[in-house]
Amino acid sequence: MTALIIIGVILLIIVMILFLPVHVTAAVKDEAKVFLRILFVRIKLFPMKEKPKKKKKEQKPKQEKPKEKTEKKEKEKRDIPSLIRSVADILGVFLRQFSKHVKIRVLRYKIIIGTDDAAKTALLYGAAEQATAYLFTILGENAKFTFSKKNSLVWADFTSDRTMADVKIDVSISVFGTLAMLVPTYIAYVRNFGAIKPTEIKPQTEDAPGKEE
Repeated sequence: MTALIIIGVILLIIVMILFLPVHVTAAVKDEAKVFLRILFVRIKLFPMKEKPKKKKKEQKPKQEKPKEKTEKKEKEKRDIPSLIRSVADILGVFLRQFSKHVKIRVLRYKIIIGTDDAAKTALLYGAAEQATAYLFTILGENAKFTFSKKNSLVWADFTSDRTMADVKIDVSISVFGTLAMLVPTYIAYVRNFGAIKPTEIKPQTEDAPGKEE
């Protein structure tokens, strides 16, 4: 009975780990910041703290050795249409799994366009509006995508000569989702390109001594 309880607890822990969401949050305001978060643990990914540079020891110039002639290895050449089909197949598998397992939340999206020229401001505002609509459409079609309408804004400020952005996006996926996304993608890669095969070495045949043709 005790053994069954222990096994059950272990299985429960494994399931919890597999379905534990891992969050990557990117924020842009005065500067760009990226954080990794698992439960209550938060790790800063960008910008990284700069490590003090160590002084490099002066190295004596090495004498260049004459390059030895190496035999050219024959490489299989794939025609361009076949290569495009293979890449499209792999990308299609990846995107299908991506849309099932990756969650993207736009927590804040505020872009204020401002320049020293009104016509330029209007032009950039139109481009930013179109780019935002296109981006949100692509994300909505290829992921579990949500955004806050209250905190989403693209605006033209004709009284300012400065463009400002305040964006915060959270991307999350579980360990199970990562495996479910990468395994089919790898299988598609092997199906299209195959595994790396060892070079075939043909045995050399020598004529037996004492035999004449």
